[in-house]
Amino acid sequence: MPQRIFKSIRVRLTLSYLLVFGLVQTAACILIVYQRERSASVEFDRNLEEQARSMANVIEIAADGNLTRFDIQKVRQYAKAFGYADFYYEVRTADRELLEKSANLRDHDLEEYLPEQEVLRKQFQTIQQVSGETIDKILGIGGELRLLSYYHIPRNGSPYIIQVALNVQKLHAFNWQLRDSFIRISLLALLAAGLTSWLLSRRSLRPIETIKNQVSDIHVDELSHGIDVEEAGSELFALTNSVNDMLARLDRSFSAQSDFLNHAAHELKTPLAVMLGETQRLRRAPRSVEDYEKNLQEMEQQLLRLAKVVDSLLMLAKARAGTRDLDEAPVSANDFVTEALERCQPIARHRQIRLDASLAYDAESDMEPIVLGDERLLIAMIENLVRNSIRLSAVGSMVRVAVSIVESNVIIAVQDEGPGISDAQMDNLFKAFVSAPVAGRSSGGTGIGLAIVNSVVKLHRGEINVANRVTGGAEFVISLPLQVANEEPLDTDLS
Repeated sequence: MPQRIFKSIRVRLTLSYLLVFGLVQTAACILIVYQRERSASVEFDRNLEEQARSMANVIEIAADGNLTRFDIQKVRQYAKAFGYADFYYEVRTADRELLEKSANLRDHDLEEYLPEQEVLRKQFQTIQQVSGETIDKILGIGGELRLLSYYHIPRNGSPYIIQVALNVQKLHAFNWQLRDSFIRISLLALLAAGLTSWLLSRRSLRPIETIKNQVSDIHVDELSHGIDVEEAGSELFALTNSVNDMLARLDRSFSAQSDFLNHAAHELKTPLAVMLGETQRLRRAPRSVEDYEKNLQEMEQQLLRLAKVVDSLLMLAKARAGTRDLDEAPVSANDFVTEALERCQPIARHRQIRLDASLAYDAESDMEPIVLGDERLLIAMIENLVRNSIRLSAVGSMVRVAVSIVESNVIIAVQDEGPGISDAQMDNLFKAFVSAPVAGRSSGGTGIGLAIVNSVVKLHRGEINVANRVTGGAEFVISLPLQVANEEPLDTDLS
């Protein structure tokens, strides 16, 4: 369950916002607290300095140049005027002899924390934070004093040393109160930021929710409707267009699949209907031997046609299956072209069509037109192209097949001397069950041959182009990647 929660984009966005906000807020709070505590500490020390100088002035006036007979009462009245229960002081001669101290020091003194006389003479004053056994006796266990030792040289008379100290408990209390306030404010700010981030992420992800709802409402027969781009939001414009493009492709694929199944059913149904009709006609009345022979010949032709359609459908399915059933191996274009022409020789002789082959071979480089692919599919590709050209060619004409190597490609060109291909036929030439009409005779084709050719070419990462020749007839040009010796096989996964 926790893993599912953290996989939520909304939760991750909120946590990301909180993390960034928390880091920025923490850095800002640390900086502010540091500056404020430093300022309070400086102010604390400045207060000590002012009290030490004020007391030095009072002593100077009270002593009138003679520390042995200065008025102690004036000093005590000045110290009492502070009104601080945690204010401590001592007055000493330059030789460290104690002259006066505050009553709250009781039987203790601060001499052990007094710097060396030479240090005081050079620096005039030192500030230190002191603790220890003596401070524990004065303040209690764990107490600390901020102590300023001030070396004063009066205008008249001998120099003397003043030590003033304050309990730092108030300073610490102020710092802890400041930190506590910032912690409380930070927690409240994080809570507000978390709620705001949650609402903002919900608003930001609303277009995705819109897309999800629209996609859920789309059925197979409504793929062309697509997603409303305006409702999805401008931020997801590219995603919405991609989904609409995908739905359009799916719609075209389903339509093509439906058309293919309808055409396949029609092609299979026709010979079956003819054979069923002939069988029923034979059973209605006795027939002569000649009638039986004629009907058997008709059924044999329909069975051959049915077998041809089934073979073509299987070949087309194999070619469209991608690399799952592909038996790849390096094969010479000269070899599979020759094999395809030999298979087409019987029908060419029957139609009185001459077949001419021009194979590729470079004697200097000893380079063969090698391609990587399934030899059975490559033979079927050329065989279907040649049969198509024979079907469209007039009696006594010629079908030429030329193999060549151009840069890094193997080029196979199939030319005929037929009527060519009309502009209307060009657009649907490689679709299944589209057969070009042949003047004066039945086409004799299944309409699947060129669809097989196109699928095999694409499966082998090739290209096929068709154009009408100036001298008459059509020319199909296939380009396949040349497989050089010791070269790694091409990745032909089209799935």
